[in-house]
Amino acid sequence: MSTIFMPKLKQHRPLLLASESPRRIEILRNAGINFKVKTSPYEEPQLDLPPEEVAKMHALGKIIGLLPQAGIDEKDHIYIGVDTIVVAQGQLLNKPKDKADARRMLQLQQTGHAEVISGLAIIDPLTGNEIVTTEHTLVFMSQMSPAEIEWYLDTNEWEGKSGGFAIQGQASRFFEKVEGDILNVIGLPLNRLYQILKSWHVFT
Repeated sequence: MSTIFMPKLKQHRPLLLASESPRRIEILRNAGINFKVKTSPYEEPQLDLPPEEVAKMHALGKIIGLLPQAGIDEKDHIYIGVDTIVVAQGQLLNKPKDKADARRMLQLQQTGHAEVISGLAIIDPLTGNEIVTTEHTLVFMSQMSPAEIEWYLDTNEWEGKSGGFAIQGQASRFFEKVEGDILNVIGLPLNRLYQILKSWHVFT
């Protein structure tokens, strides 16, 4: 009986995620990708730009905020910045300020669909490689009754979530379908990130 040797996928460079988001960390860990985490001092300003440009500017800003603080052991890291926003009925839905704001966001998403846009910035200081792009996913929420909206608000799951929901959590029961990368909705467009890093020969 012959033995089949499967080649191992090798990661050649260390990665640094400019975010302490538990969801982004979990996505990368579950994918078996080695990385470290560092919180960026970048504070997101209000930008009068199209949503796609807002997401890209914030993703890039998180990296730029970290670069001056890079330690000696981080000079060879590839930096990753991500910012996820939700758009419904032409309105930009950031993280809700309070329960009333979360209620407004959920009500806006009761008709049609919402678009989840993630800005993805990747910078390699060693090679000078840099890319800032976006990933788009459509999410279709079923009609929620007033009682269902209030029930969900009482879970407090919406806190800190763009659009006022966590599709991987208790809100999952309210979504009919997703068109595109569901991990993008959760917080990180993993396939887009991986394909870019692979084209830079980070993975072979």
